[in-house]
Amino acid sequence: MTTYLEHADLDYAENEVQRVQNLLEQWGMWARQGEVIKSPRTPLMGLHTTASKLAIDDDTAMAVDKAMVDCGRLYPKGAEALRLYYLRNHTNRIVAKKMDMREDTMARHKSNAIAYLVGRLSNF
Repeated sequence: MTTYLEHADLDYAENEVQRVQNLLEQWGMWARQGEVIKSPRTPLMGLHTTASKLAIDDDTAMAVDKAMVDCGRLYPKGAEALRLYYLRNHTNRIVAKKMDMREDTMARHKSNAIAYLVGRLSNF
């Protein structure tokens, strides 16, 4: 039986995961829009000069970008799965195929990376 506090903690965790997934979705759209300057240090470090209707600004997008680089150092497979999913707009099935692993294995890597990003992006 789940207590009220355990249930509240679960709701909070689910909300945080959803918040980070929404942030990653916005980051992916931001990265695919306009011109970006590629850098060996970050997947897509750059500023967009065109006006955007996205719910993410350049500073937040670059913070996500940096968090993804850091995530890649700790969870390389998870970060790669997130890049393919959010930057390249691939389905989970295609991501798993490109990474040459089963879909459930890829999903675990992706979940680990998202868990890291929940903590890393708690201020956004």
